[in-house]
Amino acid sequence: MKDDAASFTFDDDSGLMRWRSGDRALVTFKDLAEVKAQEATFIALVRRWVRA
Repeated sequence: MKDDAASFTFDDDSGLMRWRSGDRALVTFKDLAEVKAQEATFIALVRRWVRA
């Protein structure tokens, strides 16, 4: 956990993320078709998350 976890914010306009706490989220897919359909969106989310 980062030192700034209490003030961390992340805008998820995709709706894929389900927040478990202020700085932790979960992304689930129901099947491989959904993974493939959301692949580009998920990759963009991960890239933004790593930079945050």
